[in-house]
Amino acid sequence: MDPGGTETIRQRIDSFAAARATTARTLKAADRKELIIKASQRRSAEFCKSMDTVAQHPGVSRATAYLYVRQPD
Repeated sequence: MDPGGTETIRQRIDSFAAARATTARTLKAADRKELIIKASQRRSAEFCKSMDTVAQHPGVSRATAYLYVRQPD
């Protein structure tokens, strides 16, 4: 993934957090889960390549992010 794509993902995560008046790292667990599920629905192929960024920026493990995607409920 190009650096611009990574930065775009971080900006989207930050926007999601800002809408909840918090930062990416201090999102509640339910909000982090919602964020990752929405990201996975938005861009399927690009999402797989960017899972490290999607998980790392809000402070969850990549395994947890994949778990959120597999078990959205």
